[in-house]
Amino acid sequence: MSIDVYSLMSGDKRPLEIREYLDSAGYDVLAEVDIEKDRLRVLHRTDGKFRVPVHESRYSEQRAYISNRFIYPEDKRIYLDLTEPETLIRRMGESKYPGILGAQFRVKTVDGGHRWAEEVLLYGEEFGLPKDCYRFYLFDIQLQKNRRLSLAFSDAGKQRRDSSTGLMVGDSFFPAAEAMVSVPLDEGKWCLVFISVEHLKLFREWFGREKSDALLASIGGVLRREAAETSGLAGHLWDDDFLLLTVYDQARLVQLYERLHNEIKAYGISVGFLPALGICLEEPGVSLLSMADRASLSAASIRGNFHSRISLYRPEMGDRTRQEYQLLSQLQQALKNRELIFYLQPQVNVEDGKIVGAEALVRWIQPNGNLVPPGQFIPVLERYGFISELDRYIWRGVCAWLRGWIDAGHAPVPISLNISQTDILTFDVPQALGALAAEFRLSPDLLKPEITESVYVSDVEIVRSTVAKLREKGFRVFMDDFGSGYSSLNMLSSLGVDVVKLDAHFLHLDQGDERGRQILEAVVNMTRRLSLPLVVEGVETEEHVRFLSTLGCRYVQGFHYYRPMPVKDFEALIGDGKLVADAGVTFQAHQPLRVREFLDRNIYSDEMLNEMLGSVAFYAWDGAGKVDILRYNEHFLQVVGDQESFAERRSDILRFIVEADRSRFLTMFREAEAEPGVEKAGIIGVYRSDGIPGRFLIRLHFLEKQGTQRLYFGNLYEFTEFLSLQSELRLLSFIHREAVIFLSPRPGGWAYHVAVYALRKCLGMGREDFQQALDTGALAERVEPEGREAFQALLELRPGAPESLHLRITGADGAKVPMILRRIDLGDAEEDMPYALVLTPEE
Repeated sequence: MSIDVYSLMSGDKRPLEIREYLDSAGYDVLAEVDIEKDRLRVLHRTDGKFRVPVHESRYSEQRAYISNRFIYPEDKRIYLDLTEPETLIRRMGESKYPGILGAQFRVKTVDGGHRWAEEVLLYGEEFGLPKDCYRFYLFDIQLQKNRRLSLAFSDAGKQRRDSSTGLMVGDSFFPAAEAMVSVPLDEGKWCLVFISVEHLKLFREWFGREKSDALLASIGGVLRREAAETSGLAGHLWDDDFLLLTVYDQARLVQLYERLHNEIKAYGISVGFLPALGICLEEPGVSLLSMADRASLSAASIRGNFHSRISLYRPEMGDRTRQEYQLLSQLQQALKNRELIFYLQPQVNVEDGKIVGAEALVRWIQPNGNLVPPGQFIPVLERYGFISELDRYIWRGVCAWLRGWIDAGHAPVPISLNISQTDILTFDVPQALGALAAEFRLSPDLLKPEITESVYVSDVEIVRSTVAKLREKGFRVFMDDFGSGYSSLNMLSSLGVDVVKLDAHFLHLDQGDERGRQILEAVVNMTRRLSLPLVVEGVETEEHVRFLSTLGCRYVQGFHYYRPMPVKDFEALIGDGKLVADAGVTFQAHQPLRVREFLDRNIYSDEMLNEMLGSVAFYAWDGAGKVDILRYNEHFLQVVGDQESFAERRSDILRFIVEADRSRFLTMFREAEAEPGVEKAGIIGVYRSDGIPGRFLIRLHFLEKQGTQRLYFGNLYEFTEFLSLQSELRLLSFIHREAVIFLSPRPGGWAYHVAVYALRKCLGMGREDFQQALDTGALAERVEPEGREAFQALLELRPGAPESLHLRITGADGAKVPMILRRIDLGDAEEDMPYALVLTPEE
């Protein structure tokens, strides 16, 4: 170990001397964990270094939180294995030097980068520690790591590469790139480019896993070509983040951005998924990992800014981060001094002006009376992951106030509580709110959890589960800031929220912005059709109220009625109960949504329908061999080509269908007419305007017959890249001598997906037979008996199963074929398929 604890133990040092050595060894973080009480206390942290919890909290919650937020993705397993509470004390006792364990991993720093750290755990009464308690010391070992990075260029080709992009993975990229930077250039300067694609999880949600993987492969191809053309190096960190080491050339980097942007635009929508490029130039004494930290910080500074997508690192970026960390320290003291309080902003029924509830909003009032604006500290807390401390503090304050107000004999009003993304990812929100309601003897309908729309799109499944559990406990869940992000009609209806709060920006449109007003009207009507009550925020003028009233909006929140106010002022407002409504936010149920309502322009605009329907067109077929396109929308045109070339191709489109597919294309029309109401679909080859064929999924619905013409409605989806990717995987089977199997979790086990299969000759099984044998368990029957149990354990990823296994499987001729089965951990970024298995014949 770099701090020589093991060498001390192997000498004549007594346990207490080891403890004294560690206590004076220059650690950056010192913490104590009580396993029995599930408590973590941070005793010391060095300001301006690592991001760590800064208060006493539950150990089980913080362990998961630290892993998800602060540990480098590829090192999470090391950290989690080291700190596993169920086995920690046993492992301490079985350690080579009982009472001491240690491991090295990368930890996030306050400026957004990562540094190597070593964590040393100490346990036992002989070290002067209480029963069931252990200490951990965190040491910065980045300098030692930097000195070990000395790989030669010739080693670069041997490094691990990501299968989806063909790029080097992080732990291979950094040492190879460090070796390259160590060689001075004849001209110019090295630079490291951090490329981040915004909202890639949402892209996968919208377009599906196949297109998401195809996009990653396309981006990887662009970066590989760029690295080859500039004698640089490209790497894939995780999911949406990439690295490129290249010679700095501003014009060329602009061209690189355009090439990446074009790959995304090929999917017909790109505004929310733009790449961000953060650039750091080499400097004497600055390591490659530090350059990566700076480039990442630079990229983060332009996320959400759609006007500027390329940023060069500047020293003040690091200064701002240090200032933010100082603010975090001040906030911790402010929490202890009770400088942070909540104000209440009433929500009003416009029909009678009565108060139906209120939202709790945090305020920071310093001892000198100064009010620190929430916009100055809330984003910092969210960015650094400490917003949960403040949220839980405010929740408890609201519950305590409600209990006191009720005990004083007053009628309560429901209070909205803000739930952050960090809250949902780091602890059990339904359990925490349920516990508070029970502790203060409050009915759940007095607490209204508000979850911001952006949280929903970040991890739909986790949020859906959280919403369901909250509703099971009796809470009514609000979706806050609806319309500020990427919500869809499908998301709104599937998440099961009870109330929608409309984002305020819709009300601050220019008088002449008729289109924006129509969008607002459509959103209001959409929530009405889904029987969801709506609360509109940001209502500041009488004009806003009149406009919303014409739309049928009943509930509003904003300065026109009330500003956020101290609790005492709110108590004075509702004290006599005259201004309080008997019921809170309610909704009178409507009839179910009818399909014909989609034709009502008062409800859905053309823009909304285009987004919902995708690429659509109306076709006319003469019953023989002539098919014309009568009408189409903008999305359809974007998929098939430009306006000028397409105008000449709308008539008699059969001539542009690949000849081998023409008969099948016409059969789809014939079968759709024969079965009205039943969709007919097929993948058809179509020649583009440049003469190159593409592959498209076409879905047809028969509408009616007019004379000799038959009319159809159809959707169009491009499958060219996906099918090309499938073809490439099949071609790999001719090059490799192995089977590659991806594993995805399913209830009670794993699902197997055979991606590459080149074992037909040696096993006498085709791909389909091999897939079936995996699914049914029959493949294990072909394994020799003495290796069958180990094979099944590795196949099912049982705890303790080996990562690789030598075994013998019955082959095509009945002989036993020696083979190797290896497990590959694809990392936490691959949530859908976290593992792969590779089965290879032994040489």
